[in-house]
Amino acid sequence: MKGQSTPAVVAGVLQHVSASQIKLFRECARLWYEDKVLGKTEFISRAMQDGSKIHDYIEAEIREERGEPKLAAKELSETVLKSIHAARNQVPTGGHPEFAIYGTLKLAEVPVRGFIDYYLPEMALAVDWKSTSDFANVKSLAAATRDEQTVIYLMFTLLSCRTASAEMRYVYINTKKPAALALPVVHTRASLEPLWQSLEDTVKLMKAAAAAKTINDVQCGCRRCVMPMKAEKLKDLELLIDAVDLNGSGYQLETVIEDMAKVICKTEGVDDLRLVPYGKGPGMLAAAIRAAPPSGTIVCRRGPLANAAIEALIPFATRIIQGIGS
Repeated sequence: MKGQSTPAVVAGVLQHVSASQIKLFRECARLWYEDKVLGKTEFISRAMQDGSKIHDYIEAEIREERGEPKLAAKELSETVLKSIHAARNQVPTGGHPEFAIYGTLKLAEVPVRGFIDYYLPEMALAVDWKSTSDFANVKSLAAATRDEQTVIYLMFTLLSCRTASAEMRYVYINTKKPAALALPVVHTRASLEPLWQSLEDTVKLMKAAAAAKTINDVQCGCRRCVMPMKAEKLKDLELLIDAVDLNGSGYQLETVIEDMAKVICKTEGVDDLRLVPYGKGPGMLAAAIRAAPPSGTIVCRRGPLANAAIEALIPFATRIIQGIGS
């Protein structure tokens, strides 16, 4: 099982990177700065906890089969256990669980860290277990081919195994019905090189961001950070923020959030907006609202996601009524 990692940034210097770090930085450099430099605590949802239980269970099971000390694992439902059995049938036996890749790769002179969920070097095969309640959320082959995890793990595999090609196999474990689905991705050194170079370029930017004195010094071009210079006012958009809808003609902000969340979750391949990478949900919600602002009278009640939505809506509103204390 994975232990605690040393800080990614120490005294403004980037110490190590991982696939998840790079992915977060590419989505929003300032969110990465908040997480790795300012040390803001990551929100761990129930679904994330369940996913960790599945990983821990598979690791414990494989280690026991290899004759290694059995690790404690949380109990899982009968449905999930059947899905795990189906998932393990999608890969050969005899692999290494939670295989560390520390100290082998560097990007822009920064060490790369990570764990391959299940590794079979004799087959040049890296496996990543994923849990989902719906196979409709499985990432596309194109997305998996260029995924940061794919690029890093397969570069490690190619260099270590010295083979002409290597395979990354994403195995999805269904938590709602007993089933599993495999998504294989194959790369050669030639097909990986441009993707690896792209990671190099990103890590160079991460090194510069790590040295920034404040978050405002971090350059970020994502939609979350780049507000429209001038939002066009919508004639029929009225916001009632913590105020009473006396005419009864408005609708709840939660409706807007739910509609936007469905689109975001479909794009990100998750079941819940809270399951997108740390801190990304509110930013994506705000960006989606700015791209297609609603109309009419919206009754707003402040909250973690609602605050991001309200902030995005205010520039478009022609009338804003705030309750006492707002």
